[in-house]
Amino acid sequence: MKNYLISGLLVATVALPLSAHALEMNGTYSATVGTIFSVASFTGSDMNNASAVDFGSTAFTVSGLPPTYLGNTNDMLTELVASNIFSGVITQTLNINAFSAMDNFLVWNGGNYEFDLLTLVRNATSAGAMDLYGTGTFTDTTAQYTATAPATSMAASFRLTGQVTGGSTTPSFSFSWATPPFENTVPEPATLALFGMGLLGLGAARRRKSA
Repeated sequence: MKNYLISGLLVATVALPLSAHALEMNGTYSATVGTIFSVASFTGSDMNNASAVDFGSTAFTVSGLPPTYLGNTNDMLTELVASNIFSGVITQTLNINAFSAMDNFLVWNGGNYEFDLLTLVRNATSAGAMDLYGTGTFTDTTAQYTATAPATSMAASFRLTGQVTGGSTTPSFSFSWATPPFENTVPEPATLALFGMGLLGLGAARRRKSA
């Protein structure tokens, strides 16, 4: 009986590494889109109501890597090789008004890391600006973070902002990305309207009180 028990423990010990799952990534970063050689453009007369963003084959460069995310170490900073995540490319046109799911919307590290954009929401913002929020899936084909090949995917989020400033006609874009996803915290227009009504009511109450 003892021999059978020892044999069983040995088998379980050997099998453990083979059945272990890859790490769950906890990571985020921000990036600027475009260089002097490649610039994204939008379709429409105003960024706030643009129907599409044409990225062509626009490069993006990581500009921010916070040390922590959701209270834990930012894996994008500590676990991945820095040179592999510092740059990537967006090769597709983002159709805002007629959005449909986009495979490999973000590609970096030579295609080892990919982000599929599955949903997209336009947030209300000022004229001359753009604020888009999307969710999708992150895939690490090296299998360090998303199980074994063929790699499974993890939920991720994406937020693209853009603006035209200083009298320039060339828009500038930047985005933030994370897995697990961050929430879209921009108030909906209805929420903004209710908030405005509340402020009006508060002002009226103060005027009555002072009278």
